[in-house]
Amino acid sequence: MHHDDKLTQMRAAMDKDGMKPEKILQMKAYLKLVKENLAKEKEKVKEQQERVEQAKKNLEDAKVTLKRKEVEVEKIETHKEIWMAEAKKEIARKEAAEADELGSMAYVKRMREMKGR
Repeated sequence: MHHDDKLTQMRAAMDKDGMKPEKILQMKAYLKLVKENLAKEKEKVKEQQERVEQAKKNLEDAKVTLKRKEVEVEKIETHKEIWMAEAKKEIARKEAAEADELGSMAYVKRMREMKGR
């Protein structure tokens, strides 16, 4: 870590040949600044990790929702096919009934015409 490296460097310089008080104060101020910046960066990383975790949760929720919607669509498609088959049967039944009625009407008409002769 940069802070620890600078602290070690300052101690080594002080042990080696001594330092002027101004230089010591300057290095302490720099170390304080590095420590503050490090704390800010750690906080940013923590916030980003929280956002990543929230995004992962949102993704999992979306996957669950998608799966549920896919099942719903499949059910709708199945019901649509059944409904269409039933509708076709009903149309065929009505057409057959109409054809029977038309046939009956034609028969009755012919019978009347035959009686009228």
